[in-house]
Amino acid sequence: EKCIHTAGAAGHITAKVRGDIYKSSISIDEGMRANCVLDEFFVEHIGDISIENCQILLVDGKILEVGEIHHILQSSYETKQSYVLITTGLSDDVSNTLFVNWQQGKTNIIPFIVRDEIDSINEMKDISVSCGSQICSNDTGTRISSIDLSDIPMCKVDYGVKERHLRIIPTDDAFLRISRLRKEIKEKIKDDTPQDVKELLHSRLSKLCLRNVIL
Repeated sequence: EKCIHTAGAAGHITAKVRGDIYKSSISIDEGMRANCVLDEFFVEHIGDISIENCQILLVDGKILEVGEIHHILQSSYETKQSYVLITTGLSDDVSNTLFVNWQQGKTNIIPFIVRDEIDSINEMKDISVSCGSQICSNDTGTRISSIDLSDIPMCKVDYGVKERHLRIIPTDDAFLRISRLRKEIKEKIKDDTPQDVKELLHSRLSKLCLRNVIL
């Protein structure tokens, strides 16, 4: 009962049974759990982090040349702005450049990769709705090299080493967008769709919950 009240209408409850059920407790994970992994160059060097006023950059495609993100490196160096870069791939040259600059304290740009998997088909869209950032891709005709960084909204992000999950805590103005997307997904679940598709849609819903209460 306490879990239901804490989670609220847009929340999700996860039950983990360990030992004596009469000694149970609850914990809360806030925000959207993004289905992406930390870039391999950073894995052994980053602990649990929480970044306020972070800007999220979304690139549906692989970044091959450092020149594509030169203005982002320059912005982070000059203004100390923190960025999370979420893309479908990075060349080793780009990953190494981001890591070396981050390790030396010159910039704070942390890259995450959305894997090419069946349950990640709508990942970029879901993250975009949650954080309000535009997706750069060939489909939209928007390049990361020409994006106006001043147009990207701020939000909070958390990353836990143990869970290896990036969580995006949306701003208040994102709640309506997320609610609309959740409603759209629920309508698709009601339709006469194959069971495997419904399972993917249920997975999207659980990730889009703004509060996950763990029993």
